[in-house]
Amino acid sequence: MDESGSIDSDDFDREKNFVAALADGFSNFGPNGVQMAVVTYATTADLDIKLSEHSTKSSFMAAVKKIKQGG
Repeated sequence: MDESGSIDSDDFDREKNFVAALADGFSNFGPNGVQMAVVTYATTADLDIKLSEHSTKSSFMAAVKKIKQGG
């Protein structure tokens, strides 16, 4: 997700909502199904959520909502 200075807080929230909605679209989310990671970037890239970090869709979506815009 783009967190650079050219992205305002409303746009960053829209990015987070998009990622959460994308995850919500999978019925087989989890260790034996779909896994997702989140990378934010501005000048450098940061791994905010690792692939195997969340075993449930709800915990992944909650973690996405907590990502702060650092750029």
